[in-house]
Amino acid sequence: MTGPGFQEPAADGDPAGGFAPRVWVSHGRALYAGPSLRLDPHRNAVTTAVVGLTADFELTREPGGTRSRRLALVPAGCRHHVVASGPMAFLYLDPFFDDAANAALGEPAAAGDSGVADRADRVRERLRQTPMVPPIDDVATLLGIARPPTAGRRLSKVVAAIAAAPDEFEHIEDAAALARLSVSRFQHVFRDELGLPFRRFRLWHRMLRVADLLQAGESLTTAALDAGFSSSSHLSSAFRDMFGLPPSALVAAGARFFVEQPAAEPA
Repeated sequence: MTGPGFQEPAADGDPAGGFAPRVWVSHGRALYAGPSLRLDPHRNAVTTAVVGLTADFELTREPGGTRSRRLALVPAGCRHHVVASGPMAFLYLDPFFDDAANAALGEPAAAGDSGVADRADRVRERLRQTPMVPPIDDVATLLGIARPPTAGRRLSKVVAAIAAAPDEFEHIEDAAALARLSVSRFQHVFRDELGLPFRRFRLWHRMLRVADLLQAGESLTTAALDAGFSSSSHLSSAFRDMFGLPPSALVAAGARFFVEQPAAEPA
């Protein structure tokens, strides 16, 4: 559903700890809650908070090895593998507006830490509620992720333009011109302010656009083309690389999509 809020569906009685697969999108963030879905190793476009809703999970990072976690913060671009037997939550952060540096997760979050378990339990209980408001902001707050003011930052105009039309800006020169910077300077400033390359950021917003189209009932093929991918196979390959599974697997699992279209980005 689009609009200023969401209508959260009632509990579905699914076997995955009470969590049917759901995806929420709002203000450049995305949140998945549901079964672990046997993800392949992958590399997220944006920094991601990972939560075991009922138990620890195993996280393998490159480099870093494998450790048991209840909570973890995976930086943008870090190849990793999550193995879990219970329901999970993945909060994908907006690289421009979110400040994950002081998140209550710690880095890395220690297994067996009572504070870690308490935060994970609070996230689980929040996701079990069925209010008329989306859970993304509440989950971020529970994890200590803030959205500081961004007034005066050089790339605000470019970020807003990409978020509004992610199927455009095929050429980095267009984005650099909007920022009134040379391409080389734009690339440097962009990575410095957002922590990832321009093309990865644009790809992230294309994925958010795909979620919007899927919640509207469009097919994967239509969603791929409308979001700026050359084909459904192009979308599938990029999606698997970013999330660890093809979008068809998420759809086949019965995932529901809830996309909020804000009037304006937060300032």
